[in-house]
Amino acid sequence: MCSTKSNRPAAAESHPCVSQRAPAIGRGIWVAVLVGIGLEFALGVACLVLVPSGRANGWIPAQGRDVYVVHAALGGLLGIGALLIFLRAERNGRVVLLGATIGLVGLVLGAGGGMLAAFHPWRLAGIALMFAGTLVAFFGFLIGLAQQMPREAAGDDDGSS
Repeated sequence: MCSTKSNRPAAAESHPCVSQRAPAIGRGIWVAVLVGIGLEFALGVACLVLVPSGRANGWIPAQGRDVYVVHAALGGLLGIGALLIFLRAERNGRVVLLGATIGLVGLVLGAGGGMLAAFHPWRLAGIALMFAGTLVAFFGFLIGLAQQMPREAAGDDDGSS
């Protein structure tokens, strides 16, 4: 049973039984997302090679269908993962929240580019937006990973080895 008395100010917590500090997002999660983004980028390049750019409008092309579907599915999974990281990062500090937000925005930009690329007049703009979104997402999640790296205490490294 939780106690209704707390040393924290009332404005700092929504309910006395709810902890305001979520456990830190592990390094492995950030690395997995970064690897997923790298794989997504590689699949996007494979789609550029396998799927003809002059094809008709449509969500799924006839040529290169398998790579295209895997590319889209991985992008969707990364988007869901980024949203979950964003929701969990909310209570892990400003820098972690910043990295999660930038990563999520980058993946949303990439998804928007993917939707544009389905229509021939917007195909080049969609490809460019997917590329930019991938870079933004990668560096956003890299911020989150860098925040999880162990910090060296001041004075531990005096330069003599």
